Amino acid sequence: MSCSSNFFCRCFVRNEMNSRILRSLISILSCFCLVTASTLTAAPHTLSEWSFGEVVHGETFTKESLKGKVVVVDYWGTHCPPCLALIPHLVKLDDKYRDKGLKIIAPESQGSSKDAITRLMKKHQAQYTVTAGCSGPLQLRGLPHAVVFNAQGQIVFSGHPADSAFDRSIKNALKESRSANYSRDAISSNQPLIGHRTWTNQDGQKIKATLLAVENGKAKFRLTNGSVTLYDITKLSLFDKELIQDALKD
Repeated sequence: MSCSSNFFCRCFVRNEMNSRILRSLISILSCFCLVTASTLTAAPHTLSEWSFGEVVHGETFTKESLKGKVVVVDYWGTHCPPCLALIPHLVKLDDKYRDKGLKIIAPESQGSSKDAITRLMKKHQAQYTVTAGCSGPLQLRGLPHAVVFNAQGQIVFSGHPADSAFDRSIKNALKESRSANYSRDAISSNQPLIGHRTWTNQDGQKIKATLLAVENGKAKFRLTNGSVTLYDITKLSLFDKELIQDALKD
């Protein structure tokens, strides 16, 4: 065999060996990546890993008080137009499900002042809790972003709150919840249709009451003083009428 032939053979053998080594390394790395990925997905995060900042609006809470509740953590900001557009929807969800085991916590994630947050919440008559940010294992890619935890503290939704799956996950989690923290009133057949809130009529007049039921086109309200009264639903504001219609669908 000539020198050039020997050189060609040596190069061919060397290249073939290098190719085999490279393929082996790729296989090993592929296996490593698969194991790493499966390890990460095998340990889902729970609500206990979240820590919240100071409550700047709404009711205070503790981790103990959240046990047995379906919890929504809604990341938002006062300078985020899509976030602001979703506030009325969150208000509806809170009004509709607050007495049925739902707790909404909205960490303001743009460092806005307490006064700015309070003014905005009062404008929308929002009663859900707003905190000065929060910390947790979730890596946010943008605002708004919502995470829904079931009564066991497990994530059942993580994504944009305008996604239809957001509402669906809340409803499903509430239906599946069998928390011992629910009071007898909350699980009895006499539970209110919509919890205590501020209602507005078409003239802008406001009243605080609990909606007990709807009878012959009239809302049966229990007022703050304990008295019960019937009110023509058609005289309520459009927002309140839609809220009642949504409650009747469940």
